Amino acid sequence: MSRDNGLAISYQQSVKTIKSCGRDFFLRAFVPLWLIFFHHQDTKTLRRFFLSLCLCAFVVQFTAKGSWAETAHSLTLQEAIQIGLNNSRELAVVNLQQEMTEASLKETLSQVYPKITADIDSSYNNLREVRSPESIEGYSNNLSLSMNQILWTGGKVSNAIRCAHEETMISSLKIDQVKNEIVYKIATSYWNLKKAMELKKACEKRLEYASSIMEIASAKCKEGLVPELEKMKQEVNLACAKEDLVKASCREKIAMDNLRSLLKIEGKIGIKDEPAFVSTDVDEEKDEEKIVAEAIINNPEIAAMEAGVRSKGGQVKIIRADYFPGVNLTGVHNWSGEDRDGFQKSLKDVSKDSWRIGLCIKIPIFNGFYTQSKVKEAELGYKTAAENLGSLKDRITLEIKGILAQLLEAEMRVRVSEKNKDLGNEILRITKARYELGLVTLADVKEAEEIFVRSSTMQIEAVIDYNLCRMNLMRIMGRLA
Repeated sequence: MSRDNGLAISYQQSVKTIKSCGRDFFLRAFVPLWLIFFHHQDTKTLRRFFLSLCLCAFVVQFTAKGSWAETAHSLTLQEAIQIGLNNSRELAVVNLQQEMTEASLKETLSQVYPKITADIDSSYNNLREVRSPESIEGYSNNLSLSMNQILWTGGKVSNAIRCAHEETMISSLKIDQVKNEIVYKIATSYWNLKKAMELKKACEKRLEYASSIMEIASAKCKEGLVPELEKMKQEVNLACAKEDLVKASCREKIAMDNLRSLLKIEGKIGIKDEPAFVSTDVDEEKDEEKIVAEAIINNPEIAAMEAGVRSKGGQVKIIRADYFPGVNLTGVHNWSGEDRDGFQKSLKDVSKDSWRIGLCIKIPIFNGFYTQSKVKEAELGYKTAAENLGSLKDRITLEIKGILAQLLEAEMRVRVSEKNKDLGNEILRITKARYELGLVTLADVKEAEEIFVRSSTMQIEAVIDYNLCRMNLMRIMGRLA
């Protein structure tokens, strides 16, 4: 078991240990004390003690179920990916399929080797009523060794071995494809959770600022400095801030549930990594063909389909081999012994032996056009697989072009959001300086702080969107696995 996978198990065990310790503490400490008080105190004292006992039990249970269960798994993206890969059932299934194809390959390779069998026959002949001089009453033992070696099948065995190798390669590429998708899903859920957390923080700040401005507006309205309409506007603004916080909390819960389902762990998940902007410096016009060519070579889905096309072509050759004769080398060696005096003597006196060796040639003459129909069916399957491969390459090429356009757009968003963040920081600095001089009110400062928080959140969201777009490009290029 890996360290990352053990993280979830050790956490769950710690929660169970805390609960059991709470119960043991309750049974071993409070119950004996309650029995002592039951014998030595009056009813009023017992009632108070019983209420205190219930309160302590509630605190212990709440601690075990609440505060400890809410402890977060603080994970980096790499740790989350490792846990997800270790706990993925889909990856376990494709690994089992890989073992099955390897076993099937060994089964196919066994056709190359000779088949040797041994037959042993021991019997007793009761021939009392038969009056023939050639008939011997007694024991008979026979031993026969036979061998069959395939010499030529018209290419059926060799093409079957090639197809088995292609199927093994397809299974291996399927593992890479599943890993690629799992890593992408976990990374997407990880950064979506980070985005939801940042959005919730921004909504909490906005609610705080809206509450402060609402208090200021209420105080000014009482003093007659602002009209009642201004107070109503701030009430609406406060209600909108509360609604946005509720929506942000729901988004965070959904994002956390998605990540937990991918990692197969319980409890809250804390995000350690911070989104960082690393420019790819991709020229859409110059580098597009290069990226498409690399994706077509390295994409595991395309590679698996190419192996499937080669396997379909091998199946056509396997069926065509039925038109040709098959040649096998056969050999048999027999030992036999008979004796009426006893079983052991018949085994020692093996008097007759014979052997035979030869070639067996099977020539197909007519099978009702069965082979012709199977060849036609296999050829159509090969052509269909080739067309599906071309369609997949076209789809991936078009998808890459769209991702490159989204990547450039996301990069522009990041640069604009960074400027807006710097501008919001400058606005906040100037507003605070003017507030210290008495030139603006506290509401203006709160509004500047809200602008800065909003611009910071937009900058983080832009970086996360850029990283997600970049990881989508890496997924198609087959780099994540």
